[in-house]
Amino acid sequence: MLETSKWIYLDLEKTGSTFLRKKLLDIYPISEFLITKKHLPQTKKSTKIKLITIRDPFNYYFSLWSYGLERKGGVYHNLLRRNFVLCENIYNDKTKKNFELFLAYVLNSPIVKSNSWLPKDLDMYSQRIMNMIVPVEQTNLFSRKSSKDQIKTLVKEHFIPEIIIKTESLNADFHELADSGDLKFLNLPKSWKVYFPLEEQKDNSSELSSNEFIKEKFKKEFGNFINNESYVANLLK
Repeated sequence: MLETSKWIYLDLEKTGSTFLRKKLLDIYPISEFLITKKHLPQTKKSTKIKLITIRDPFNYYFSLWSYGLERKGGVYHNLLRRNFVLCENIYNDKTKKNFELFLAYVLNSPIVKSNSWLPKDLDMYSQRIMNMIVPVEQTNLFSRKSSKDQIKTLVKEHFIPEIIIKTESLNADFHELADSGDLKFLNLPKSWKVYFPLEEQKDNSSELSSNEFIKEKFKKEFGNFINNESYVANLLK
């Protein structure tokens, strides 16, 4: 999380957050920030403007799996410790069968004890989003028995960040928001466009993530299914 006296950037994992964090930290002096710890949940409810980056659910999960195939990422290493056999089955090759095993795991991922307030049956992406957008002091609004309809209502009424930037069009979205005046609260310097060139590409993609043939093939088969399961992410689109 990046927090200043006026705004909070909720740096959700695997959504281009490292990319945007670096830009914001480059633009402003470090003295502007009250908190700079990565992926830190909010503690208390705040009236400060919230920004968040959101990734298409299929792209999110395909990226997680891709990094695991390269023996990278927290999901891979956590699963390796918890269930070696399942981990090896999921990440031994870049096949449809292995991706299906991966989805069966992440779309029904067990909730860790420290997040026991989260409603059951949330997919991993939804769990991570909820951890970022719901301040700790407001987690009592939810319970393990909260229904999808209850979750949707609460999130829509209380927890949608004011500024939502799509990972897939991060720089373009930033330009559009700035040009429309929606980012006035950031007090961007005149040179901000140097930090957000429209042609810039993020360089944190895995080798498989860059393989458009495999990615598009899997998206046609699994995209709608993943999208339906990731209903919290869809609330922020």
